[in-house]
Amino acid sequence: MSRALACVVLLGACISSITGTQQRPEVKDTGGTWTCKQIVEDCDKACTAPACLDECTAHGTPDAQAQHNAAISCGQRNFCMNEDCMRASCQAEMDACAPEAAATPAPDQPPTAP
Repeated sequence: MSRALACVVLLGACISSITGTQQRPEVKDTGGTWTCKQIVEDCDKACTAPACLDECTAHGTPDAQAQHNAAISCGQRNFCMNEDCMRASCQAEMDACAPEAAATPAPDQPPTAP
């Protein structure tokens, strides 16, 4: 799990605790092509407000939008303010959004065909 995702989720939780509970946007087919990990790494890191995170979500495919919403919502529900809380409370959501293991095969393992 990248630290960027943890920061984004923490940002979402922090903002939510200040401005009240924010509803995550509905998953729509917006024509977005990004994975959840791309949403986090290429857009979320520049956000400072919930509306920005919602705009970032729209860049993703429907599956990526659902994963992104789930990770941010989990952080908000659990009032996470640090990476330890996210790992303890939202590990499944973090892994679904930015799977580290799937990025590269083990050095002694040949890559598998999709």
